[in-house]
Amino acid sequence: MVGNEKINFFREFFSFKTNKAEGIIGFHRALGIGSWDMFNGGTGGLIGSWLLYFMTSFGGVNPGLAALLISARLVIDMFWAPAVAVISDNFYRFALGRKYGRRRFFLIFAIPTSIAFAAMWIPMAGGLSWLYYLVSFILFDFCLDLVLIPWEAIPAEITSTYTQRNIMGSIRMWASGLAQPLIAFVPTLFMKLLPAEHGMQTSAWALFATACIWGVIGIIFTLFVYFSSWDPILISKEKTELMLRHLDEERKRAKTPARLFLENIANLLLTLRIKTFRKHLVLYFSTFGIIDSFTAIFVIFATISFLPTLTLDPAQAALILATPLLIMTIAYTPFGAWLFNHPKIGPRLLYLIGFGIGILSCITYGIVYFTRGSLSEAQITGLIIFTTCVFTVGRNIIGGLPWVVFPLIPDIDMIIHKEQRAGVFAGAMTFVRKFTNIVFNVVIGAVMGAAGYNQHVSNVADKMSNYVQVHHVTTRQAFHHLVTSSTLEHQIQSAGFGIAMLMTFLVGGLILIALWNAFTFKLNSKTHAILVEEISRLQKADSIGGEVAVKNAKESADLKTKQTIEALSGLNYDKYVWTGK
Repeated sequence: MVGNEKINFFREFFSFKTNKAEGIIGFHRALGIGSWDMFNGGTGGLIGSWLLYFMTSFGGVNPGLAALLISARLVIDMFWAPAVAVISDNFYRFALGRKYGRRRFFLIFAIPTSIAFAAMWIPMAGGLSWLYYLVSFILFDFCLDLVLIPWEAIPAEITSTYTQRNIMGSIRMWASGLAQPLIAFVPTLFMKLLPAEHGMQTSAWALFATACIWGVIGIIFTLFVYFSSWDPILISKEKTELMLRHLDEERKRAKTPARLFLENIANLLLTLRIKTFRKHLVLYFSTFGIIDSFTAIFVIFATISFLPTLTLDPAQAALILATPLLIMTIAYTPFGAWLFNHPKIGPRLLYLIGFGIGILSCITYGIVYFTRGSLSEAQITGLIIFTTCVFTVGRNIIGGLPWVVFPLIPDIDMIIHKEQRAGVFAGAMTFVRKFTNIVFNVVIGAVMGAAGYNQHVSNVADKMSNYVQVHHVTTRQAFHHLVTSSTLEHQIQSAGFGIAMLMTFLVGGLILIALWNAFTFKLNSKTHAILVEEISRLQKADSIGGEVAVKNAKESADLKTKQTIEALSGLNYDKYVWTGK
């Protein structure tokens, strides 16, 4: 029986059948829509792995200020993202929205997004370099949101089927996961083609070239999204006419743009009334806090924390991070989609397994750091590689789950509000994503700065890697040759300790918070099927007999349905379901 279920799932997963009216996507179209996350994930991967290192090593900015610059641009973006959600949700009011759709029109902003991303990676140390980086960061996020938020709402709008949404979410997870290792391999290639300054191992222009390549990739994948997706309202004359009548009714109510904006912001806040969404946001915050923190810390952790016994050059550390991620992404994604769809497994169990693996990895990193004095270079390197491989297994399990789960969340809201508001939820998710970045950038930058990590420490470690390779000596010998003062030696040891504590206790603490919430997560294929069936039943009653028919339909709902919807929404069935309140 299980074998047949698996065969049927994979047959549907890889089917090329498309039916726009019934919300059947087709694998080729799902691939076109989800593949854009390779650009999104790649930009995030390059920023997470390299930006703090780039700004401290080539931008002349200390870690504390670098973290504040990254966070300042995100503070602005936190308020811009919900505004984009409101604009996109209401874009049918404009002629462009009625012609191109309320989501697909915004894909044109992929072009300035790509240009702004490349501009972030131009090295210009000294003077007002901090101001240049701040402006380029803000411009990049401003343009990215105009593409990202409408794109995130597409899967929830074009199909209501659990499996079809799972397919798109899984492909998105695959694309983003594949981007992370690729964005690590590309700078390594350019570092061989674009040599670093004398005595250094790392080239700043290699990172700029990587950003340019990724910008072009982003524009290509945006074209894939445009030609693979559609606007569900515009696929039939009947739906278009219904939308136009709805707009006419709203015009008669004479709502001003300002009032509409305030109403939609209020709706954004009301998303927190949905119990499952609250838990989802905590899991999302924790999951990407873990991934962002680990990615931002790892390269510096591998170059600094194990001195004087070992230092890895940044490109080598990035490859250690990327290689197992590439293998796991290719091997796990289709199987992970089936596990997510399985009624006995689902997101809750996958979260618990992934976070459990993560906490074991953090403990291992801590043990290796504190016992580094009794270990050889080869032993430390082997343990770092092994632990990173193990962590990557857990990371791959949890990394895509929030966005595979996300398209199901607006359905819980729909059974209360009677309409699909995926854009509002996408805006809330993006808001939390930016907030996550702000919090952990500030914490990581502050701790690293306080511990003594700065441009001088970074450059000494980079020169040490180069010295080891050129002169064929051990790291310890290179350390004693290049570190000629006790003050610098103390600063390196202090910085290494601070970074190791972040890797062990910050990442480990976030995993414990996530585990607590994962235990009580209720949304899965069974509960979602009950939810969708009830939405369909109430929609039918509403279209036939209005409020009276809805009241009768609610009174005839069975106990299991009521309990499931109350567990998912956290709201009383009789008082709130299908009320629009």
